[in-house]
Amino acid sequence: MSNTVRSCAGCGCRLSQYNQDERCAKCARGTFPHVPAHVWSDPEILHALQEWDFGAVSCLVRRRAGLRQDDMAGLTGLSQSFLSMLESGTRRLTNIRRIAQFLEGVSAPVGLCPEVPRKPPVDAVPDSLPAVGQGGSLPGLAAQAAAQSMLFAEHITSSNVSQGEIEQLAGELARIATDYVHAPLLPLFHDLLFHRDRAFELLKGRQKPGQTRELFLLAGVSCLLLAHASQNLGDERSAMAQVNTASTCAEMADHRGLQGVGQGTAARCPR
Repeated sequence: MSNTVRSCAGCGCRLSQYNQDERCAKCARGTFPHVPAHVWSDPEILHALQEWDFGAVSCLVRRRAGLRQDDMAGLTGLSQSFLSMLESGTRRLTNIRRIAQFLEGVSAPVGLCPEVPRKPPVDAVPDSLPAVGQGGSLPGLAAQAAAQSMLFAEHITSSNVSQGEIEQLAGELARIATDYVHAPLLPLFHDLLFHRDRAFELLKGRQKPGQTRELFLLAGVSCLLLAHASQNLGDERSAMAQVNTASTCAEMADHRGLQGVGQGTAARCPR
């Protein structure tokens, strides 16, 4: 079987080796997916939005617009597997930025898109800690010291990510790794960049130590997958840069398995 990389004559995406046509499936249909404006006057959709039931929103919008789940995935940037679980009720969409991304992707009116709340930096040192004075009674000093310790404990356990979001990110990377051998490279590359950037963004904030290690591991895995993709494209320099970043992430995660895979990948990259 030929290893020649073929691209769609319509949109330029990479064609599957099993697609013998000159165009991808979407271009072959002759139309690109979109959500008509009249969909947003549907009472059921508006009710689902009010309830923040985005699984119902996805299902109803898709049916009213005559779209498939892969069409919705292309519009919203969410994976088809996640959308399937979202619509079945086994997963929920709770991250405000991803909710906004979802609604913008399906052309929801601006008034229906939630605003991203502005929060103070989570790593800022609390400035409301009560000072423990030199005078006063011992019971008063003990109460002040206890209040100070509780505020500090609340500060150090704050997190900008939920465990569910980490699990979702891990699931998406596992799905990409599985699809890598047979799916077109271009959409997978975009997916990898999206999830890698999400991990990078979260790591700039504050998490619990265990969550931070998990995020470094996921960031490292995404960089390794990008390294393999770069190698397949013949770009060894970019591949090596991704491997180096993956190795740094593996060191920060203290994950020997990822370190070993990174070293093996680096050995296969020409110097």
